[in-house]
Amino acid sequence: SIFDLHNKIKELFEKIISEYSGYLVKQIDYGYLITFDNPTHGISCGVAFQKNLNRVTANEKSRVLFRIGLHTGEVTIDDHGDIFGAAANIAARVKSAAEPGRIFISEATYLVARNTKEQLFYIGKKRLKGVNEKVGLYKVLLDTETQKGEKRRASAKTIIISVVSILLITAIASLVLYLSSIYTHKF
Repeated sequence: SIFDLHNKIKELFEKIISEYSGYLVKQIDYGYLITFDNPTHGISCGVAFQKNLNRVTANEKSRVLFRIGLHTGEVTIDDHGDIFGAAANIAARVKSAAEPGRIFISEATYLVARNTKEQLFYIGKKRLKGVNEKVGLYKVLLDTETQKGEKRRASAKTIIISVVSILLITAIASLVLYLSSIYTHKF
């Protein structure tokens, strides 16, 4: 059933989040809001999840595709541990820009984690809903993807910018990973 499938996916995701030192802030319908203490862990977590998802759902009637979006920036934490702010909003918009089954990261995340072992390809600056300026987006290539057909490879000449917050009570510098699923049915 779809309920059993959802539970399998949730169990897989919680295991992978733990492996990469992520913190599950909340679940929103079939989406998750997670923070990491560094962007490389967030990218690696997303890749591990996408790769393992196919294994877990291989024998299911319903196919599940997750969009994953990552952004790095300051967030506000309320008394209940929920996070708010521009970084969380941008992460949600980056996720919305991603194609089903893909991982997109913002330029802010790229600048901090560009030495990740994953292949990153620059898509371009895109206008995201509710964001005043265009945001540079990068696609994380999974093993099954190749460089062919990609517009531009991420430039190694980009200056690294580090995002750090000193006000830990009201804000935290973190990577925000936002993902949601899309269920399709096999006939």
